[in-house]
Amino acid sequence: MISLIVPVYNGERFLRACADSILNQSMREIEVIFVDDGSTDGSREILKEYARKDARVRVIAQENRGVSAARNRGIEEAKGEYLWFFDCDDVMHEGAAQAMLDCAQKTGADLTAAGYCFLHEESGKTETVHLPTEKKTLCGDARSRAMRFSALGGCKLWKADVIRRNRLRYMPYRIAEDVGFYLCALACCERMAMLDQPVYDYRVYDGSSVQRVTLKALDCISVFDETEAFYRARGMGNAFYGELLYDRMFHYLLWMERLPRLGTKKERRQMEAAFEQSRRALDFSAAQNDEDVTTLVRAFDRRMARRAWYESNAYAALYRAARAAKHRLKR
Repeated sequence: MISLIVPVYNGERFLRACADSILNQSMREIEVIFVDDGSTDGSREILKEYARKDARVRVIAQENRGVSAARNRGIEEAKGEYLWFFDCDDVMHEGAAQAMLDCAQKTGADLTAAGYCFLHEESGKTETVHLPTEKKTLCGDARSRAMRFSALGGCKLWKADVIRRNRLRYMPYRIAEDVGFYLCALACCERMAMLDQPVYDYRVYDGSSVQRVTLKALDCISVFDETEAFYRARGMGNAFYGELLYDRMFHYLLWMERLPRLGTKKERRQMEAAFEQSRRALDFSAAQNDEDVTTLVRAFDRRMARRAWYESNAYAALYRAARAAKHRLKR
């Protein structure tokens, strides 16, 4: 059986579409654990309605403690052999559950990863992201190649025993908590399988987390620090440390690219300073011959050299105007 864990916080807008896409799967051996994280809209009533109609639905209510706490509660309550983490605005593709389970059982994988789609709410357009499939399974140090894959939970099926045995939980952060979980859990898996098909839609809209930029982004520094400590405790090889440096610099640069979306010049300066301080403290010896890491570091340093321009109100205004124009063209 698959246990689907779905945190819910004020998700009434898309909640029915999410629940229907899961419960209408051809595979019936599913339990759906909705963790209502202190919603103040109509989400809880919608969840109660689904629980009355379908015995596979379980609703757990808790005070608002954040998405990590909600997912961790789901892990503790889950009874399935496999765990699948979903968001309440995601939509599962038809036949996805059976396809993921078949792949996991056929390969004996601790982690099965698949493709996914970005569903752009404003335009209604979808953008499919496929996994590289030169190899169908990864074992040993070869698993480190998967560290560059998206950490999105909706396209991953985990063996529950791996999560429980290694006491894996989501870190208590507001940003990149899924990255930390993915990277730590991947290190605990002996075998990873890849399914070359998209299994769900990740919805992108103005209120979605991928669109928002706040100082919460600085949480990703702590996420990577804790992931590195986890690797050291497990004695992971250099391949994992090198890829971790790549992931870290990729995310630092990603947030720097989004910097103009941050509210004030003071906040932009604060974010730049924190990322630069962290970058200066890093040991790059594990990736000294990795051109991909070197390229990211150079790009980050070039951006820091022009920090006065990127943090300015003038640049922020130009960036936002260009972004608004781009959105208008997409409609």
